[in-house]
Amino acid sequence: MPISLDNNNKEPLCEYGKEKYTSEQYLLSEWHENGFPVTIIMPGQISESGWEIINPWGCRLMRCNEIIKTGGELMLPNFGMKTIHHVHAEDVARLFACAVANRNNAFGEKFYAVSGHGITLYGYTRLLFKLLSCANNSILYEA
Repeated sequence: MPISLDNNNKEPLCEYGKEKYTSEQYLLSEWHENGFPVTIIMPGQISESGWEIINPWGCRLMRCNEIIKTGGELMLPNFGMKTIHHVHAEDVARLFACAVANRNNAFGEKFYAVSGHGITLYGYTRLLFKLLSCANNSILYEA
């Protein structure tokens, strides 16, 4: 399910996503109506050397990694269809610095700080199981 980051017709599924979208819309309307200086930067799942990387549960809980390492059954949220984009913290910081350095051009704009390609939680899990050569594994889903 390819999704263009330029698509403004967002349809958030959860309260967190709905609140983020509402905030985004509010800030942009403040820019357009009142000249409030806003630049929106939306990072993906930030990674950095020494940090535990976001796992197929979309968090940093070590239990997920333990299940993968031992070849156990892994329950994925949202049928494994949520897309994540790992991005290096330095790249996110660079985007912030560019926005500040070019503030007059950045006001009223939205920027995504994400990897070149996203991956579904399901695809990510399959890749990790394959990389770790776990022959006996199961991926289960919850809505």
